[in-house]
Amino acid sequence: MISKEKAQSVLDEAAALTAGKVTVSNYRFEKENPDDEDCGLGTLHCECNGKPLSFGVEQEPNDYLDMGAACQAIEALGSHDGPRDFRYVEQKGSPLNDDIMVLPTTEQREGLLQHLGITFEPPVRSC
Repeated sequence: MISKEKAQSVLDEAAALTAGKVTVSNYRFEKENPDDEDCGLGTLHCECNGKPLSFGVEQEPNDYLDMGAACQAIEALGSHDGPRDFRYVEQKGSPLNDDIMVLPTTEQREGLLQHLGITFEPPVRSC
């Protein structure tokens, strides 16, 4: 299952890229089945700049990180007043083994599209 420490590490690393504009705190994982020690299904709760956030997590087996939930959580850290947004890279063709997140400006996204054909998912605006 996703540990509180792993979730905190992923979100803290993403928040650090915002140069202090975003803080994440008060992590809590609410298991779907609290009696099952290995349950990786549930809801990850935290606060982003003091506002509560929550994300559904479907993590089975225990050595797997629900990248959909992780990407949604990271995207929610995007700054509304900054020139950059966390974006999930759209994968075309055969999917890669790794999911890719970047923190580009609009100009950088346009350059990545024009020169390398890289496209991005729209950002999630929760924070």
